[in-house]
Amino acid sequence: VCHGQNGVSVNPLWPTLAGQHEDYLVEVLRSYRDGSRNDPLMSAQAVLIAEEDVALLAKYFAGLEGLETTTLK
Repeated sequence: VCHGQNGVSVNPLWPTLAGQHEDYLVEVLRSYRDGSRNDPLMSAQAVLIAEEDVALLAKYFAGLEGLETTTLK
């Protein structure tokens, strides 16, 4: 699992998906699928994901604990 168990990456080369913004995940997956964003491994994997599953995957990973965001005060 490239992005780590439960979407938390242990390799700095692969981003953590857990806790990422849902709309960002949808956009990135669609970009890999349509070729506007290219990475040999991700592009090959993304084309295997059915369009109706893109939103489900994004919602799943966005709901997991992982990334922490900070706000400026």
